[in-house]
Amino acid sequence: MKKIIGLLVLSVSLVSCVKENNGTTQKTDEFNRALILENWVNNLVLPAFTDFKSKIEDLKIKENRFVSNPTTTTQTELQEALFQAQKVWQHVAMFELQAEANGSNQNGTRIYMNTYPIDRETSTNPFPNSNEDDRTLEENLNGTPETINNLDFKNTSGTIDEQGFPALDYLINSENILQKYIDPTTAANYKTYMTKIVDRMVTLSNGAYNYWTNNADKIIANSGSSSSASFDKMVNDYINYVEQGFRENKISNASGKRDGIKNKFAVEAYYSSENSKIYFNEAFKAVQNFYKGISYDGTTNKEGLDDYLDYLDAEVYVSSKNEDVKLTDQVVKNFASIQNTVATLNDDFVVQTEQDPSKMITTFNVIQDYVVLIKTNALEAMGVTIDYADSDGD
Repeated sequence: MKKIIGLLVLSVSLVSCVKENNGTTQKTDEFNRALILENWVNNLVLPAFTDFKSKIEDLKIKENRFVSNPTTTTQTELQEALFQAQKVWQHVAMFELQAEANGSNQNGTRIYMNTYPIDRETSTNPFPNSNEDDRTLEENLNGTPETINNLDFKNTSGTIDEQGFPALDYLINSENILQKYIDPTTAANYKTYMTKIVDRMVTLSNGAYNYWTNNADKIIANSGSSSSASFDKMVNDYINYVEQGFRENKISNASGKRDGIKNKFAVEAYYSSENSKIYFNEAFKAVQNFYKGISYDGTTNKEGLDDYLDYLDAEVYVSSKNEDVKLTDQVVKNFASIQNTVATLNDDFVVQTEQDPSKMITTFNVIQDYVVLIKTNALEAMGVTIDYADSDGD
């Protein structure tokens, strides 16, 4: 029986069902989920985290050089290392099983590595500090090297937006920042803070890499169909990322989609925002690779969600056509819509937000269509239950 899903921003009404023998019946699911898990773990997750670990190690090398000798040359080298690491980050941001294994986000990477905008200062009205705490990044910098070293970046929730890529972006890419590392009145604090941030990123990177490397076989073996099975957990992490890390953080927050207030400071990598579209496109590639089962290096295409959904004969009702179509065909069209819409955006999302945020909102809408397809229609077909709570009405 068809069920129409009503949404404020949805170009088509979508319904999922599984058909067999020209009737609307539930097909027996005998698909081998271990094939998808093996492909995800061995061809996406492990290669991506290996590359990310390498990029973070290079970032640490370049940070050491810069702190030892802050010049325009070493600054440029560090900026490039940051750019390369943040590109690879887009491919690992969705994988958070290491946090769930310990029952706490404190063991994850996403919130600590890339929460933005940064909590820079108390005078950022009309955009208040994201955690509404008393400490800010600039207050940290106004301390002493000793107080900076004593900052607890792991166990204090108010510090998530004072570390990671966004904080390092400010510390190396903001205007006239080099002088802070040369001026004897500020150099020690800025160098200490930068080192603490990069060391924390190294720790997070190593922790994630070690978890996936040490548990790869166990994750693949846990191939059943339940809320505790690896497939269900990884799909949930994926959808949560598409909603929050991809749709909300990269597009919605800056555009004012939710509250009608555009906020250029909420653009990813605000202090090097000429890279913001590059990061979005890398993240979009990662979103597609996971769904299609394409390897991190792009050379192989094995089992993915599309194969599973085709096996299930999953269909979606498209109201504009008044007919059912293959769910995977609709996803292909949606991915093309996202790509075509993003192509119209300025390479610098700060410029786009300031000049015409409506194009960002259009981008949100086409991403939202995919959220519905994957979160509602695909999950229903595969028998996967959402294991997280959100309040955005999807």
